[in-house]
Amino acid sequence: VTLTGASLGGADAGNYLLASVDTTTADITEAVPTCNITGYTVTYNGNNHEGSGSCTGVSGEELAPVDFDGFYKNVPGGTVTWEFTDTTGNYNDASGSLEIVIEKAPSETTVTCVSPQTYTGSPIEACSVTVTGAGDLNLTPGAGYADNTDTGTATGSYTYAGDDNHLGSSDSDTFEIEMIALSLTASPQTKELGDTFVFDMTTPGDFSVLGLVGSDTVTSVTLSSTGADSGAAVGPHAILISDAVGTGLANYTITYNPGTMTVEDTTAPTATVEYDI
Repeated sequence: VTLTGASLGGADAGNYLLASVDTTTADITEAVPTCNITGYTVTYNGNNHEGSGSCTGVSGEELAPVDFDGFYKNVPGGTVTWEFTDTTGNYNDASGSLEIVIEKAPSETTVTCVSPQTYTGSPIEACSVTVTGAGDLNLTPGAGYADNTDTGTATGSYTYAGDDNHLGSSDSDTFEIEMIALSLTASPQTKELGDTFVFDMTTPGDFSVLGLVGSDTVTSVTLSSTGADSGAAVGPHAILISDAVGTGLANYTITYNPGTMTVEDTTAPTATVEYDI
């Protein structure tokens, strides 16, 4: 080390003449680098997460790159070690560790139902489900249902419980089940004048049924006619049908179609007309 620019100081400095400066040596030790390396928290996104940061010298210059040992992709993350190795000979090596915290990402559940539906007598499954989220979360599970057999408003729903990297979510939607047509028709009847006609009003009686689905039934109806009485006059009389009883009938729009009862007099004399030719 060469010393230049030396001068004397103090109250008696004027009494001396600086003739020469002896050559000497100095020991320069390695400096400690400044390393700005810290952990961080991130929401799961399906990507790899590793350490980041750098070490700088006494003048703020960036030194050799820092090596990080490993990475984390999934919740909950973990510890990453790092090491700085000086390549200039002027700085100490350094090492340490940092924490990478990976938090669960939200998921999104979507239930979509197709409305309206037509009553079938059986449970109707009219909804689709998707569950999506960061990374590769893409599911299509089946929906759960409530009130999805009879007419009215039905509900489809799904709850996703979540997984190692995703929070849970849920959704629901509704759809309408509409009534269908049911036709009940009184069967035509014929009776003799003076007789009393007794209707069979239980299935399979003096009526027909068109439009039942599933396990629904019509067990009985009410049938009446002025022609059924023993005093009914010869000729046609309407047979009225009403008041159906059975299972599942609240799901139908019921049409009652009357029939005809014909009263005949087969014992009446037949007139004979003779002509002279």
